Amino acid sequence: MDEILGSVQLDEKRFLHLGMLSPHSLTDLESEELGFDGYFLFETDDDEKSKGISILGKAPTLDAAFRLLEIWQRSMSRDVGHINI
Repeated sequence: MDEILGSVQLDEKRFLHLGMLSPHSLTDLESEELGFDGYFLFETDDDEKSKGISILGKAPTLDAAFRLLEIWQRSMSRDVGHINI
């Protein structure tokens, strides 16, 4: 992981992140078809049974990533949680 723009804790062992993933990480996840540039929405899970990273989506540009963060932050402000930016 290179740069994380935002994160939120989903539960004790899971986090949702918006940020860049290294080419090595994308290759390990067998997700090269997504391309190595852009910003990824991904979940990390530290549970022993399902440990790892799951890519949920991609923002192709920094502007798109910031827009996604803005939408995410507005949504979260209506809930209990918050995004760490």
